[in-house]
Amino acid sequence: MAGYIIRRCLQSLLVLLAVTVLIFGILKLAPGNAAQVMAGLSATPEDLAAIEHRMGLDRPVHVQYWKFITGLFSGTLKPATFPDSMIGLVGRKLLASVELGFVAIVAAVLLSIPAGIIAAVYRNTVWDYGISVLSLAGISIPVFWIALMLMVIFGGWLKWLPISGRGDLRYGLSILTVDGWRHILIPAMSLTLIQMAMNARLTRSCLLEVLQLDYIKTARSKGLREIVVILKHAFRNALLPVVTNVGLTAGMVFAGAILTETVTAWPGIGRLVYQAIVQRDEPLLFGLTVIIALFYQVTYLVVDLLYGYLNPTIVYD
Repeated sequence: MAGYIIRRCLQSLLVLLAVTVLIFGILKLAPGNAAQVMAGLSATPEDLAAIEHRMGLDRPVHVQYWKFITGLFSGTLKPATFPDSMIGLVGRKLLASVELGFVAIVAAVLLSIPAGIIAAVYRNTVWDYGISVLSLAGISIPVFWIALMLMVIFGGWLKWLPISGRGDLRYGLSILTVDGWRHILIPAMSLTLIQMAMNARLTRSCLLEVLQLDYIKTARSKGLREIVVILKHAFRNALLPVVTNVGLTAGMVFAGAILTETVTAWPGIGRLVYQAIVQRDEPLLFGLTVIIALFYQVTYLVVDLLYGYLNPTIVYD
């Protein structure tokens, strides 16, 4: 196990290095001038030259890349459009995104897995058809449209919830206050509905496949109760693809749901990415992309380690 974790960490370092080269190349190949975006259309050539010199854009490309990567890992890289340091700015935004992602994923797992089990057990019934239709709708509808509709219904018509912001905080978290919960519900629900749809459909299909296997028939022939057969014998073996799907989507949600956070003005990593793109803040975009890639790598490692717990026959070394 230890050897496997060390190998995966070394692989992750290589992936992160490749990501830094890729994102830096994309930033430099993108049309437009970052200094022009910051200075505005009315800027003089002297103003542009001063901004380019201050941002280091007049230096060779390899020097700019080395400045970005060393500044990121040493903590000295600073955004071009924010007065805060990269660490301080990302630290505040990251906590908001992790909080939102945690609420959305926990709610999605607690609701979608039972729904998928019910759809599989009561196959071709009204329960199965209803859950399948709702799941298909959840997958098909864009997440930003769901967020807008929730804002219109619960914030505009019913006036039960605020439509934007994060609300009151305690120890840096909004889930520790009532006002914070009122603010987090709309963005969390919009993300939860998408996750619920995918997890419910996957749980249903995987469980249906496992229920057809011979050892399930043997367990039933021994007189075991149906709930024991489903939850203890079938569900655990059907859980591996579901865990994979949750892990894949968790990286995206924790790293920042750009559309949801932008629409609901949630001050997280996703909204910060949007602001960095609009303002053409190359150092900030570079740092955020590497951080998001790191989140994905950590999530994949956790999912792989969970495989060994769920299926003891899996050997890593």
